[in-house]
Parts: sequence; C-alpha cells; structure tokens
Amino acid sequence: MRPLPVTLLLALAPAAAAAQPFAHSVGLELGVSHDSAGPIGDRMPLALSASWWLIGDLDVTARVAWGFALRTDGRAADGPLEAGAGLRYSLAGLGAVRPQLAVGAAYVLAWDARGPGGSDGVRLEGGVGLEWLLTRELGLALLARASALWLDGEGWSAGFGERLRLAYYF
Repeated sequence: MRPLPVTLLLALAPAAAAAQPFAHSVGLELGVSHDSAGPIGDRMPLALSASWWLIGDLDVTARVAWGFALRTDGRAADGPLEAGAGLRYSLAGLGAVRPQLAVGAAYVLAWDARGPGGSDGVRLEGGVGLEWLLTRELGLALLARASALWLDGEGWSAGFGERLRLAYYF
C-alpha cells in the first residue's frame, strides 16, 4: 500500500506538467561554423539555446556556445565561448521549412595560445537563416550573418560568417 503523500504526488504529476509554460523551447546544437573574424575563425560549436515566443512569430533567444577547432602543429585549439541574446523573426514558412531574420549581441571569450582569457569582447550581429524541421524535436538550419566584433587589445573588426547546425529541441 502506498502512503498518502506518494499517492497525491503521483495523482497531481500530470496536472503539474500541464501547468508548465508552453511558449518556449530549449535546444542542444551541434554544427560547423565559419567566421571571417580571425580570433573566431572556423570551429565546431556545441551550444545550448533557448527561445521564448513574444508575439506572433517574434522570439527572444538566448544561446551559450563553445567552439572547438582541431589542434594543429604549434598552435593550441581555439575555443571561443559566446553567451548572448537576441531577437528572431520567423517569416511565413513552407510547412517544415522556416526562413528567419535575427539580430543579437553576445559576450565573446576567445582562446589563444595562452589558453582561456586570451581576449574577450562583444559581438553585435544580424543575419538570415533557413531552418528545416526534420521532426518535431530535430531541426537542421543554415544561417548567414554579418557582425561587428570588438576584442580588447584588438579593437573593432567586421566579420561575415555562416553556420550549419543540427538542433535537438526538448
């Protein structure tokens, strides 16, 4: 026989799940990214992203990404860490394919031969993307962006880049 508190907990569990907010998504992303800004460069980012629907097709987004690059002779692995937020607007899509416009800002910590903390700064960016929802939980996206990157000790630089990512939403 179950004690009364356990029985009540099990009985109320579906009601508690239904009360969770529905207007958000959380995703784990893997991908390949290229950026013309030198300290960022080519990498394979692993990211945790979240979005909350504001109104209509406008979302606020948050993303934390850690980029990995292959080690080469005489150079340590690049490992830029980016943590940022932005706005994303999904245009009228074709079923599972969604074109998107996005703007954002991120804190950037770029690794160098000395390790973490080589230089840090801010990235301001805007871009376009196309996301294809393969299933309800799995999306494949191609994104193109233009950005302004400021790193301490290096100043401002303009960058253009693209990102191919596979995201699992849960």
